[in-house]
Amino acid sequence: QEQNFKPILEINPKHAIFTGLKNNENFSADIATLVLNMAKLSEGMGVDNPAEFNASLTKIINKAFS
Repeated sequence: QEQNFKPILEINPKHAIFTGLKNNENFSADIATLVLNMAKLSEGMGVDNPAEFNASLTKIINKAFS
């Protein structure tokens, strides 16, 4: 019998990514989506929307250089 398992995402609320969200709410949705997709990729799963993943990543990279 095949068992279905639901993936579990554990978040460290003290990680710099999440503590930094308090200071930059403009990117919180993009960062949340990006972190979820990064977790999926690291587990060998695909991202639900590759175009959205790329757009979020591009937006954050552009912000880093501005």
